[in-house]
Amino acid sequence: MENNEQSHAQIESDNTLDFGALTIRMATSDDFVSFMRLWRICFKDADTFVDWFFDNRFLPEYSVCIEKDGEIICAMQSMPLPIYIREISFPGAIVAGVCTMPEYRGHHLMKRMFTFYLEKMREKGIIAITYRPENFNTYHSLGHFASSRTIHFDMKIKKAVKSANAVGFCRSKLYNNKFDYKLCPIDLLTKSDLLRCYDLYTSVSTLYSGMVKRDFDLFKFKSEDYACVGGEALLLFHNSDLTGYCFFFDMKSKIYGEELISWDLQSTSEIINIFSQIFTSRNLFMKIPSIFTEFLSQNQQKSLLSNEIMVNEIRFTLDPQNVLGITKIEPFIQTLNLKRFANASLLSEIIIEIDDPVLTENSVIINLLGKKTAGNPCIKIAIGSLMQILCGYTDLVSIIENEIKMSPNDTTVMVFDESKILKINEFLRPVNCFVVDEY
Repeated sequence: MENNEQSHAQIESDNTLDFGALTIRMATSDDFVSFMRLWRICFKDADTFVDWFFDNRFLPEYSVCIEKDGEIICAMQSMPLPIYIREISFPGAIVAGVCTMPEYRGHHLMKRMFTFYLEKMREKGIIAITYRPENFNTYHSLGHFASSRTIHFDMKIKKAVKSANAVGFCRSKLYNNKFDYKLCPIDLLTKSDLLRCYDLYTSVSTLYSGMVKRDFDLFKFKSEDYACVGGEALLLFHNSDLTGYCFFFDMKSKIYGEELISWDLQSTSEIINIFSQIFTSRNLFMKIPSIFTEFLSQNQQKSLLSNEIMVNEIRFTLDPQNVLGITKIEPFIQTLNLKRFANASLLSEIIIEIDDPVLTENSVIINLLGKKTAGNPCIKIAIGSLMQILCGYTDLVSIIENEIKMSPNDTTVMVFDESKILKINEFLRPVNCFVVDEY
């Protein structure tokens, strides 16, 4: 009885929702140990990472949980950070560690908890939510669809005729001796090194829709995240200017490049060549920004490597990376400022009916100035599909064609005015959508 009375008191505080014997609520600092215990049950991360993560990333005011009889059986954490969408910075958050006790899985607890979380983030003024799902289809019911793409580069190296020196600065033998590089553990980078990496990240991040807008503190914080589990860094220089860097992990059987940022394809190719010369007889797996789709051509693959590198196989795939959820559609469209791409009178005439399966406040009829209207919509569309168009992941015509192809008798898109659909397609074109951060 005491537990029930406490649960009802919590509900009245507007920080919980009650589903029978379950209580969904915001986390508190007292939940630290329970959250960490649940994380260790659900994930097989190294102790050094888990300790660092909870010491630095456990933010109760951005975390939620489900409680049953005083025990936390489901939890999720997030961290507030700004996100670039079509070069505009949005108040955002990134989700990490959606955990459910094994015996309670399969009961739709995640959707209940996530719905509560989205409502609370909406109240905090967070407009965009990003994260990396294990299964994209799992989150479609929340209206969260793929919003970025990553090139996954996988190369099996036989050997290098001459291994490069991995200590300090070394002269690369490619591209007419134009490049130098530095390789060391991330925690041994100087502040000057880190600042130069940050400057490069800042310079290229606006090129990508979906990218986290890091200030130096956020950039340093992320580097410490990598460093806590032995992350290393390769910095590439051209005439003393940093043109690329890669934060990576030596996993013995393979080298895993988690964060590769560079100015151009040539610098990206050079980073791959340096790895190939240093880490022989390994698999090399890299995440590469989607802007470098030239990597996907057969001719480009052949030109990636110097003649000294022998490989068994090179594979490239362009894959979905993160999803994006919108908590407030009106300020989202207003902040996006589509008047950059079309005149205000046209935007006011283009009216869309939105279907949000979770946040009913987003199920509105609205124009592309971000204002509710009583006018006739040209289309009815799911909020996840609309997000993909607004952020530049794809275009409207492609979404409509794909819907018809995949579900000709059960499409979620309803077109009422084709002429306006074509106008939308003219000024809301796809852009490069990429994000480094997965949590």
